[in-house]
Amino acid sequence: MALVMSEIRRIIYFTSVIFLVVTIMSSSCPTCQAGNSCSKFGHRCSPPPPSETCYTEPSCDPLRCYRKCQSLHKEYSRCKSINVNPHECCCNN
Repeated sequence: MALVMSEIRRIIYFTSVIFLVVTIMSSSCPTCQAGNSCSKFGHRCSPPPPSETCYTEPSCDPLRCYRKCQSLHKEYSRCKSINVNPHECCCNN
């Protein structure tokens, strides 16, 4: 009977140890945490989505660009034409 009790205690002890190890590992897993935790573990994070989407235009007229953004249900941002060839019409996402 004493042998059976010591085996039960051993099983409970090892189960507790395994549970603690798994719990600690999962709480420090970079893919399991919210936020930008992957950078502190040396992993590369995907970049945030761009705040604007640009469309190539032969020449960017502000009014035409505004209408294009409206037709796409986006907010007009700007014509990006400085040192850019071809010009781009940019809309806020």
